[in-house]
Amino acid sequence: MRLISSTLINTIFWGLPLSLLHVLFNKLNLHGLNIFIPPTFLILMVLSISYKKLWSFEMFKVKKIRLRFVTFALLFYLVSLYVSSIVYRARALHTHFLQHNRGWIGVVHQADTLLGFKPIPNSRGFHTFPVGEDIPMAYDQNGFRVALSDTLKEDSEIDILFLGCSFTYGDACLAEHTFPYLTAKKLNKTYINAGVCSYGLTQMVLLSEKLIPKYNPKYVVIQHSSWLVERGTSLFAPVYYGSLPNPYFVEREGKMDIHPPIYISQIFGLNPEIIKSQSLLIFFINTGFKFYVIEDARYISLIWEKITHKIDKPTMHLKEAEMFGYKKIIETAEKYGAYPIILHIDSKNKNLSLDEIIKYPNAKVVDTDIELTDYLSHTKSHSFSKEFEHWRIVDHDSVLVDRHPNFASHSIIAHALIQAINHH
Repeated sequence: MRLISSTLINTIFWGLPLSLLHVLFNKLNLHGLNIFIPPTFLILMVLSISYKKLWSFEMFKVKKIRLRFVTFALLFYLVSLYVSSIVYRARALHTHFLQHNRGWIGVVHQADTLLGFKPIPNSRGFHTFPVGEDIPMAYDQNGFRVALSDTLKEDSEIDILFLGCSFTYGDACLAEHTFPYLTAKKLNKTYINAGVCSYGLTQMVLLSEKLIPKYNPKYVVIQHSSWLVERGTSLFAPVYYGSLPNPYFVEREGKMDIHPPIYISQIFGLNPEIIKSQSLLIFFINTGFKFYVIEDARYISLIWEKITHKIDKPTMHLKEAEMFGYKKIIETAEKYGAYPIILHIDSKNKNLSLDEIIKYPNAKVVDTDIELTDYLSHTKSHSFSKEFEHWRIVDHDSVLVDRHPNFASHSIIAHALIQAINHH
């Protein structure tokens, strides 16, 4: 009884000020500091309840006891802090799956040792948004995005191969509203949309070396955007949670090369539908704790490998990496008789080496920034975002839900591509 009453008294004594501190952190938008409250509460409770039972100030007269006490208290606090951090992150991850945030519904991607990750053949899912309807999507038997009604394709030669990231893939759009689909349909040609959300220039290079010899396209449309080489010089791809290692550009003996992903991501082992059916406690026990322990162990290992130079660091020379990447794709296209088209999509931002790529022999450059700007001038519109990004009506108000190109933007890009192909 004495232990119970002591626990209750200490809970109130320490809980009240820490609860007020929690409220204060929220008011000041210092939410991250809340992670220190649970371990602080635990250490104060343990020390209070165990006072005069396991320790007392009289014991501190002995130096060794003081050292052991401080060591134990510090270790207990650090372990509690780490567990609290896992609970905090697991709760955020669980909430991400429960709420209708920007992301995916369905298991449509899998880890890959070469590309970091890749589409799952014959899979279907949805693009989700905080407001409005979800957008259905599908991959065909070879893992390329197609319209829902066209999910089965035989392996054969194709006319146009599209390489890029979510802009080429057509994030937030139906497949029928993307420039790969619109271009091919207008020209009555077969095509492959090999664009994948979160891909960078390294994945584009690796895919070109695999797909161009296999499908022997007549045209290869190669997306050019500043973030593609930035992703290609990063260890990780952009994702909503966890970590997703990227293939990345490295320099070895003065020559550029591509390093494979540093490890295989575990995020594709998470099943959203199962997680949605679980309580936070069950999710934490079954999945969340193990997930973040592995994530943290990998991060610590990566730091150690960087310190000991056991891992090749990404190159810092973005311009050289970009030229290397596009040159590799263009040369592969020319080797197999394909006509390379550089498609500049960068929201009016000419970064890095586009001017040098324009001078590359036998490669056509289509600058969509010019096309989109001309459209704005003709329509007398002054808002690039309003015209070319995704907006939806919520409570009679127009709300921006996604910054990827919308149907209007894809249509203008397709028109520019059609002209370039027809004039070839």
